[in-house]
Amino acid sequence: MRTIDMLVAVKAEEIMNDYGKLSKDINKPSALHPSSIYHKYIRILPEDDMLVSVDNELNMMVKANVGDTIRWNITTLNIDTLYSCALVKAMPMNMGLMNNDTTHMMGMHVLKNFMTFMPVVDMTNPLNVEMQQMKGCCWMSTITDLPHPGTTRVMYYECVVAIYREMTLMGYIALEPGIILDQKMIMS
Repeated sequence: MRTIDMLVAVKAEEIMNDYGKLSKDINKPSALHPSSIYHKYIRILPEDDMLVSVDNELNMMVKANVGDTIRWNITTLNIDTLYSCALVKAMPMNMGLMNNDTTHMMGMHVLKNFMTFMPVVDMTNPLNVEMQQMKGCCWMSTITDLPHPGTTRVMYYECVVAIYREMTLMGYIALEPGIILDQKMIMS
């Protein structure tokens, strides 16, 4: 069983510059439409390009086996910015419209907390590095089933990203990425 890690990098500053005001209602987030513009603001960077490929609409073709876990961590792509972001909601889209055989292929996304260490370099002496302990979190889900051989299944998700300026919530944006499981592509 593998863990497949992906970094979701958001250009929060560009979103704020282009959209200005965002919805502050988590149940009615501002939509980035059409989905063909996702690549302007968001990148999904898999740990291993051999396991995950991502198109411009954020659809992820995943080579996984039953029992593998997919984890997402989110960060802002801008350096030296006042803006930050957090993935605050990740849930399957209208499961009633999906085929029965796709509804149970992945477990529900859960939020997992962890501690990480960030190196802080002394500007006057780059060899003097201190470690700063930080709380972090990631979303994770486990593959519970695969499509029938020779078939693919796409599971779409509603993901809501909160954008902050310093410590103030600026609003929410919605994304609708798809996870594509392909039985033909499963690696042993």
